[in-house]
Amino acid sequence: MGIGIYELFQFCEDIGAEPFPVISAGYDPHFLRTADLAQMQEWIDEALDLIEFANGGEETKWGGFAVKWVARKASI
Repeated sequence: MGIGIYELFQFCEDIGAEPFPVISAGYDPHFLRTADLAQMQEWIDEALDLIEFANGGEETKWGGFAVKWVARKASI
């Protein structure tokens, strides 16, 4: 069982560390495989969504979601 990105950010805040999420760049160094360029847009979109979640304003899709998520978690 892993932790989600919000939990990673919260944990880092709790211990005074900067979060450093790692994302896929379409390369597998263990088997020396690369993703086809036609498949990369999905990974690019995921990386941009993560950036928006972490830094986006309340008016953005993922920034707004993060604001609501934090409020929901605080009320539990």
